[in-house]
Amino acid sequence: MKKGLLFTLATLFCCQAFTYAQDTSDQSIRKLLDTERQASANRDTTAFFALLHRGPAFSAIYIGSGYYNAYNFKDFHSGISTSWKRPLTSKRNTVEYSDFKIESLGDRATAAFIRTSLDSTKKQVWQSLETWTLSKDQNSWKIDNILSVDTASFNPMKPLSDAALEQEINMAGYRLLAAKKNEQAIRIFKMNIELFPKAWNTYDSLGEAYMASGNKKEAIANYEMSVKLNPENTNGKDFLEKLKKGK
Repeated sequence: MKKGLLFTLATLFCCQAFTYAQDTSDQSIRKLLDTERQASANRDTTAFFALLHRGPAFSAIYIGSGYYNAYNFKDFHSGISTSWKRPLTSKRNTVEYSDFKIESLGDRATAAFIRTSLDSTKKQVWQSLETWTLSKDQNSWKIDNILSVDTASFNPMKPLSDAALEQEINMAGYRLLAAKKNEQAIRIFKMNIELFPKAWNTYDSLGEAYMASGNKKEAIANYEMSVKLNPENTNGKDFLEKLKKGK
């Protein structure tokens, strides 16, 4: 058999193997999300917490109109456990997940989706935009970070524009940065870039967060992208000059 044909077959095999692995990961993550949804609906803390990565790397961040809450694993565990022990004062709503976007590479993955709560008449009660990161633990996916934007908290009479949502997320990131929670701020700003990849301000903010964390390389990369998208960004240009001069 000719070498060219062997190479072609090998390439096709690798591509098919990668596609299969990607599909398998997507299916596993969707199954995990469905298990999480059912555990939350049933207030099953044992099943719910079994899906999370325990430890300092875990975080849960919730953003709404004019507020944000950030939790480490200990506080998140305590809050959920306490909340789910309280008796329900009204009929339980149905929660649905939709518009999945899952990206995985090796042992890391990101899942973005819409979370919607419906009452008995199928009327929307609330809705949130979720971006979760996951990693593998002994071949099983676990949730590392939960980032939830409560889109229903914004004024329903004033449809939330992309610019307004980008600003809300950006402000939440800066609150975290001011509180010296740099890693959480970086996650917020990264999510903002994923949602609004053409907004120069999102890269400017992430550059500042990386600069505060001492990551000069990533700070420069994001400031450069910000200036590329907006050549009028004098703030980005000033910081780029200082960073490249080592100041």
